[in-house]
Amino acid sequence: MQPPRYLTFAAGVLLAACLLFMGGANVAHARGEPPKVRAVHAELRTKLHELAKYCTSAKLFGARYDLYELVIAIWPDDPVARKSNGYTKEGLDWSAKGRKRPRNLKKSGLPTLKAMQAEVADWYLEATADAVAGMDPGDASAWKGRALREAVLLAPAYEELRKRNGEVYAKGPKGKKQWLLVESVQSRKRRPALRKVAKEALKAVAKPKGIQPSAQDEHSSVTWTTALATGRGRILGLPPEVELAQALVNAEATYPVFEEAFGFKASGPGRYTLYVFDRRSKGNIFMAGRPGVTESWLKFVTPLIACWMPRSSAVVVKSPEPEVRLEAAPRQVLGAQSRAAFGITAKQGWAIEGFQLYLVWNLTGTRLINSVRQSQYGEKPEQVDLAKKLRTRGTDWLAEARTLVNGRFAPDLRLLLGKTVNTLTPEDILYSYVFAMYLLEGHKEKLPGFLRAIPLVRKAGYDAVFGEHLGYDVATIQARVKRWLAETEGL
Repeated sequence: MQPPRYLTFAAGVLLAACLLFMGGANVAHARGEPPKVRAVHAELRTKLHELAKYCTSAKLFGARYDLYELVIAIWPDDPVARKSNGYTKEGLDWSAKGRKRPRNLKKSGLPTLKAMQAEVADWYLEATADAVAGMDPGDASAWKGRALREAVLLAPAYEELRKRNGEVYAKGPKGKKQWLLVESVQSRKRRPALRKVAKEALKAVAKPKGIQPSAQDEHSSVTWTTALATGRGRILGLPPEVELAQALVNAEATYPVFEEAFGFKASGPGRYTLYVFDRRSKGNIFMAGRPGVTESWLKFVTPLIACWMPRSSAVVVKSPEPEVRLEAAPRQVLGAQSRAAFGITAKQGWAIEGFQLYLVWNLTGTRLINSVRQSQYGEKPEQVDLAKKLRTRGTDWLAEARTLVNGRFAPDLRLLLGKTVNTLTPEDILYSYVFAMYLLEGHKEKLPGFLRAIPLVRKAGYDAVFGEHLGYDVATIQARVKRWLAETEGL
């Protein structure tokens, strides 16, 4: 059954929505506003106060409270809204002690209020579009994105606006019908599909067979105990043969996983060799004698668990932990596939970590490898604990992510997009994983074009690229990721 044009909302829903959509951040409209946009926002403020006055006359005190919470979210120091909702000033801060949302004493005025809210929301979107006409595409996308987020908060029961915001009316996590992001609904089918393809891909890889090492594999520091090949890959190593066979199978399985994830076949690497060592020192000695290796390059890769050799199709994996070796092999191959397809490099740290962690986890069931540096909040116990949790088998990463995005240390997506792989904190790693999941599950068709554009973002700006390929600016996508996390809990 189709939902009605206007849906009823329980007490306090608008306030909760404010925190969900706007990330809990109060950003005053007055900062950095172009004159035309500033004029629209000034009129919006007037209209919101007029709506609140109507609520007073209609004895819709709960609705008035919700409207003023929206006003406060946009203009934190609005004196009328603060006073009406029971805030008191304590020094430079506002105190919420003793505040309580009142009830609507009458409900007969609700239909009129909802119609008035819808009218103001429509006006706001149209006025904003007019105000940003001719503006830089990225800036225009950001202002229109903000207007849409705030319009939904203003008129949460307005069905057409919900649809415009990319929402559908469907059963939520608790079985009750509610407005959900399209991305949340798509995740219900997409997540199991990605898992299924990974499982089938592992089964489909032909059993690796023994081979003879070639002349290019020889090195004075090592005598290979096992050499195997299947499909596009070869593997030579010192760990047990059963492990090396599985590592090669994991690497080969990334090809169908990549195709399912991004909608086309990986163009590379065509052929590759995995050299696997059970000690980091052994791998480093092996690399030191290979063609094309410079002293500076060797110094950079010495602490790494795995890396591609310069100007070659060979990967060196070096770790004393079998599970780490089994995860490193497919991650390196998947990384090469991403570079060939999208131009993704270490400069796009979030993409390297996020997509590899999620897609390889579907293959190996582990997320033991990540490029974490010390968190900027590392002196705090809860932040130190996060890095340990991310390396512990059995940790529910999505549960940790829900805690993160609702806490003090939630990464700023715009800043994260500009970080290299070696500057990511534990918080960044976790958010990168979540953001990659969101894109893979909620934006399958749009994702390839988006990823090809990301390495060129300096020319266009993040908001323009996000708007063109995902339909929303960066801030709106960050708000949607937060909401998507809540709506997909339990999948």
